[in-house]
Amino acid sequence: MAEEQKSSKSSRKECYNCWRLIPEDSKFCPFCGFDQIEKAGFKLISEQKEGSVTQGQTYSQTVTTPQYTNTAYSSASHNYTQYGMAGSMSPAYTGNYPRQTVPRRFGWVDIARFIGAFGAFIYLIALVIEIAAVYLYTEYIPLMASFPQPFPFYFVIPPFPTVLINGVYSTGYYVAYPLIAVIATLCFVYMLTVSRNFKREISFSYRGKAGSTLFLIGGLFMAYIFLSYAIVLIAAAFGQSLPAPDFGAIPNYMLIFELIFAPVWEETVYRMMIIGIPILIYAALTHSGDGRKWWKYLLGGNMKITKPVIVMMLISASIFGVAHWAADSGWGLWKIFPAAVAGLILAYLFVRKGLWASILFHFSVDAAGIITSPANNNALLNSTMDGFLFIWIVVGAIFFVYWLMVLYGFVTGIKTLPPSVTSRYAAAATGSSNSENTQSTAGTDEKPPTLSPSYAHFDAGTGTAVAPQTYQHPSGIQSPQAQQEGHNLTQYSGRIPTTPSELAFGYVCSNCGGLEAKYENGKFICVYCGHESDK
Repeated sequence: MAEEQKSSKSSRKECYNCWRLIPEDSKFCPFCGFDQIEKAGFKLISEQKEGSVTQGQTYSQTVTTPQYTNTAYSSASHNYTQYGMAGSMSPAYTGNYPRQTVPRRFGWVDIARFIGAFGAFIYLIALVIEIAAVYLYTEYIPLMASFPQPFPFYFVIPPFPTVLINGVYSTGYYVAYPLIAVIATLCFVYMLTVSRNFKREISFSYRGKAGSTLFLIGGLFMAYIFLSYAIVLIAAAFGQSLPAPDFGAIPNYMLIFELIFAPVWEETVYRMMIIGIPILIYAALTHSGDGRKWWKYLLGGNMKITKPVIVMMLISASIFGVAHWAADSGWGLWKIFPAAVAGLILAYLFVRKGLWASILFHFSVDAAGIITSPANNNALLNSTMDGFLFIWIVVGAIFFVYWLMVLYGFVTGIKTLPPSVTSRYAAAATGSSNSENTQSTAGTDEKPPTLSPSYAHFDAGTGTAVAPQTYQHPSGIQSPQAQQEGHNLTQYSGRIPTTPSELAFGYVCSNCGGLEAKYENGKFICVYCGHESDK
């Protein structure tokens, strides 16, 4: 009896999901329904990569069902050897199993993303025009050098006295102007190198998430343009005139230099010095740097948004907003709010992307004034920029609402945007798979058929469990193994769970299926829909 119990226990294995003992030959767990074949295949792949299992060696969980590899199907030869089906036994499937997710349909999210990508593309064109204009205006450098007064550096600090430092003077313009132009160009080129996914985001058929750096910077730029013009229109609706500097009193060539000089200087002061250096000191004192190099704090990028970082971002944005009014540049008190919002955007770009991103954003805002300045008398170019401005305001309204929702979710912890991942139980038994799971068609003119699920799964459409199915080629051809053995996996249908099993651990919202929640006052609150539950 003891030997039988020992033998029975040795013929069992632990489920990969719930760790309960199940029969060794189980294709799925009878307790939680977790697929054992897929996990065994992934384990075989990892062991082959590590070298513990040689190529062609079968894993202990040998699958007796016909399994197809990623080799392209040849309808002419029907050579089953290429599918790994030679002999009476075949190794575990080592290809990509079809993902059990419902293909997301085209909806308003895709429309908004496409409109946003189109606006970002217009922003990209405008950046090219602005950088080209900077190089064309190098002819004004001799006039800048002949300007009788040194160009001042403004540095506004609490309690907001304006510190004037005599900076560029005479021949210094021959160095400063080209240097700033090169910095702006390098920032632009670097943005293109890290935004290679943008060409997919602007495609109308794209269903993925828009996350390129160009989409981010362009979206924030258009949202800020919308906010600025919304403030002006609201003030005009109440019959108020907002004070602004008299740019006509400034020589055109000095206005051009001021507009391209401010992005580099102000980002160095308000972002590197007010955010980067204090966070560097804080990380050194608290040993919370996680091995980050000191110069990466100065240049920003890939920084975690922790409480100290948030505090310095708010301080930087506040000083930046007040500085536009305290510098006696002609702006009224109304300028503090939009400038502070711009400072918060620039601080976010510095923290998440780096100093180059904040410089490029600042440059795109100020350089737009170069083209529309009195120095430019090209009617066609002015009309083009007016058209761009109209597009930015319209598209910026969408981005403005989007970022308000993101900010609200960040502050409150309740995500108002739809989750990017479908519910665990939103799987359908359609057998469809994503494009990245499509098998290779090299050497053939036809695409191989999509694999149907060869394992037990839950059909959310009918509310019933579906037994694993044997692969059937559209032409009706069966593998030699299936012909000889007449293998049919439906014999295991009696052990398939009739309802979707709960997660072995974690949280699932009973209202929307979300997998994230926060715990307050003894209740779990879904971060997606706000639904409260006790478990």
